[in-house]
Amino acid sequence: MIDKEKIYYIASVAANAIFIIAILLLGIYLIAPLMGGQLLADAVIKYASWVGIALAMKLILNRLRKKDHIRAREYILLCLVVVANTIAWFPYPLNLIIGTLGLIGIFFSYRAGKRAKGQSLNSQ
Repeated sequence: MIDKEKIYYIASVAANAIFIIAILLLGIYLIAPLMGGQLLADAVIKYASWVGIALAMKLILNRLRKKDHIRAREYILLCLVVVANTIAWFPYPLNLIIGTLGLIGIFFSYRAGKRAKGQSLNSQ
């Protein structure tokens, strides 16, 4: 069985790789208009969303390594980043359906987390 620290290390390397690749691609798309190319807003948004995902992965990994709980506002922010990314990545009807399902999932998971936290405080 693989040790948790090894899994965290592998995930951290993956997050760093995604972050570096996304920054490089984002930089290329931002510099392209200076060299006569077109500035494609769709590409910039998609690569910027990959940067957001990589930063969120790093935040969660740091919390897990320190054995800290993820704060509610960080959890909600992460979920909103994922919903915003699905809206940016998918075509029109599908992005609204997935985004709406994501928001409903955020609501129920946040409520379940609050309920579980309240029960654990009451049992101590």
